Amino acid sequence: GPLKKGGFMLALETGAPILPVFLDGTYDVLRPNDWTIHKDQPVAVRFGQPIEVSGKSCEQLMAEVRRFFEAEGRPAAARPITRAAL
Repeated sequence: GPLKKGGFMLALETGAPILPVFLDGTYDVLRPNDWTIHKDQPVAVRFGQPIEVSGKSCEQLMAEVRRFFEAEGRPAAARPITRAAL
């Protein structure tokens, strides 16, 4: 879903960098309206470079994280992630 401002505001208040993380394959592990965990599904975890918050607005930080998600293959606020070819 869409990005929420809370984590970005916390990073701005504390000065802590943001570490973007992309999870690919979780949709196949736990599907909507299905409480069964499908353990045989691969999940890829990719970390972006830390994003310094100094001198940036919440909107600028959110835009940087959106760009990271888009570069990893999933437009922000788009359909659920599907399993990637590993």
